[in-house]
Amino acid sequence: MTMPRIVMAASAAAFAAACATTPGEAPPPPMTNGQVERGCDVSELRYLVGQPVDEIDLDSLPSPRRVIPHGMAVTMDYVEGRLNLDLDPDRRVIRVWCG
Repeated sequence: MTMPRIVMAASAAAFAAACATTPGEAPPPPMTNGQVERGCDVSELRYLVGQPVDEIDLDSLPSPRRVIPHGMAVTMDYVEGRLNLDLDPDRRVIRVWCG
């Protein structure tokens, strides 16, 4: 094996090891509309879909919450009980979800 191949193989192995979960660590469960988990219940918030975010009293919504503008990069960290509002380019809510 040549030196560049060895370096590439070692880099790939290190990357794979870094991405692996540790034993006993389960990935977070997927959340879907209507699912309730530790304070995040989107079933009663479905009326927000289609609403302009500027017309919503965000302080009246459960915390923690995150408003995600269209095209915005967000972290994929899982936070139990966090309410997320995805927006379209016109700043209307297109998805309400937990996590």
